[in-house]
Amino acid sequence: MKKLFGFIALILISLTLVGCSLTQTTTHTISEVIDAVEILYAEGDNANSVTQNFSLPQFSNLEESAEFSWESDNSSVVNIFGIVNRQQIDTSVQLTLNVKIGTISDQKIFNIIVVGLDGNYSVSFYDNDILISIVILDDQELIASIDDPVKIEYTFLGWATSPISDTYFTFNQPISENIILYAQWEYSNIYTYEGYYEGADGLTETTLVSFLRTLVNQGFTRISYGEVRYKLDETDKDPNNSNNILTIYDRRSISNVWDAGATWNREHVWPNSRLGVPSVSNSTIGIGSDLHNLRASLTSTNSSRSNKVYDAVTNSDTYFPGDDDKGDVARIIFYMYVAYADMRLTDNILPVSSEYNYLPEGREMGRLSLLLQWNIDDPVDSFEQNRNEVIYSIQHNRNPFIDHPEFATKIWGTIPTRQNESAFLGIHKTTSLWIDSFMPSENVINANYIC
Repeated sequence: MKKLFGFIALILISLTLVGCSLTQTTTHTISEVIDAVEILYAEGDNANSVTQNFSLPQFSNLEESAEFSWESDNSSVVNIFGIVNRQQIDTSVQLTLNVKIGTISDQKIFNIIVVGLDGNYSVSFYDNDILISIVILDDQELIASIDDPVKIEYTFLGWATSPISDTYFTFNQPISENIILYAQWEYSNIYTYEGYYEGADGLTETTLVSFLRTLVNQGFTRISYGEVRYKLDETDKDPNNSNNILTIYDRRSISNVWDAGATWNREHVWPNSRLGVPSVSNSTIGIGSDLHNLRASLTSTNSSRSNKVYDAVTNSDTYFPGDDDKGDVARIIFYMYVAYADMRLTDNILPVSSEYNYLPEGREMGRLSLLLQWNIDDPVDSFEQNRNEVIYSIQHNRNPFIDHPEFATKIWGTIPTRQNESAFLGIHKTTSLWIDSFMPSENVINANYIC
């Protein structure tokens, strides 16, 4: 009988390890991953003739565990994001892709030639990081402005030589070097909010945060973490197959049947270990069981993400959620910030293992500047809108940033980038808002992983 019990216990342990495994099996070699990577050039460009910005892949389509990072031997001409600054003469640039899968690392070299301007100079006009126009002029030719850009709810103020500035560029002067100009805006609050958001007119920054926090907590009907298992089949339903769900980070369509976490489980977008509360259980009701923050995820993908902050690359410290979900996670993170007090958003890369995990001191998530950019780059889609409606029918509260993505800009405004520059995101400010420099110590503690 003791042997029988021992055998049963062994089976149960084995099943648990399968359901909650932190080990991810690779399906492609690092050589296969590297060989599949190609730079996506602008139309008409190629490696030997680059004239415009281009796209550098940030993750592998073959192997989700692969970690990508880029290096440039001449970042003043081409940086690691594929932004091109043409010089007077043709310039060779070497880009290096570093790939890591587990403990194995390798590189791929891309040699490109950025076509020179041949005695001419360029004036590049940007709105945030979007190139609006580029004008090529002869040496000493007078610089003329282009037509003023238009943006709903904003007033155009002028062009400046830095992303954020109160000093505007003076046109009709002779050109003698390449110039990059950035559109400057001032928010014009003329929108009238109705229905659920009535009363939000004219609110920004802390006043808008306070308004939304009160709003999303009014009538909030909380459910348990255990109940979430049988709600995600509604909230994350595949619109093309009612028997399936769409998983986060990879948009896989899989059966919605809950199988105790063997195939899919509950992913905390703002990780459980960074919520300031103990590890959740099925009986937990509170911040750890908020449906807005929980998405269906492949078990292996959940393991790979762990409790990493979001960034443009997946590596041992950060996680890229994918182009289809980067805006979704940004709006979920914003919701959590306004819904719960004492949450912090930072631009720091936070350690996976920290003595503050699962403690109030560890209520921190990031990277804020990138999340704000993703909110713009990956607009709200019908899947998000439907999810918001379903959760509203269950919890009786909404994610304001799905209904009104502009709330993010009204709250945070200007955000510094990793290079300590500024990226203009809406409200015309010269200082950064709501950036907390708190950085937990790097003492080791359990990483977040919840089945």
